[in-house]
Amino acid sequence: MKRFSVVALAVVLAFACGLFLTPFLRQAGKKPLPNVDGLAQVLKTTADEKLSSPALTNEQIALHSPSAEMETRTKEVIDAAIQSGGTAFKTTGAGGSAIVLAKIPGQNVEAFRAMVKKESAASGAPVREGEAHLIEITISPQ
Repeated sequence: MKRFSVVALAVVLAFACGLFLTPFLRQAGKKPLPNVDGLAQVLKTTADEKLSSPALTNEQIALHSPSAEMETRTKEVIDAAIQSGGTAFKTTGAGGSAIVLAKIPGQNVEAFRAMVKKESAASGAPVREGEAHLIEITISPQ
């Protein structure tokens, strides 16, 4: 019986030691996590500064027009796209500007640019073959 009580006491002590040492052993196995918030912010800032977002268009053209003539100038650009064998639509931009997105057949891009910029260009029937170019024309008020 004495032997039984010694064994039982040893088991209880072992169990108590296990309960006492378990939290310390678990903490010893865990390494503290590094603070990555600062690194993430630096990487985001650097990416914003160094990397530009991809353009959805092949080309961008900026035009200026008096505020009273903005709607007329926008219609001229859309008509030029249609005359070049392409399509266009208008949307509004920041600061009262108008943005025209045009899809022009590859062979007619030069003629379209000349019409938009009001330069002389060789006239002819629009050709609808070839790869299309997406052009963004921003018309800002003067």
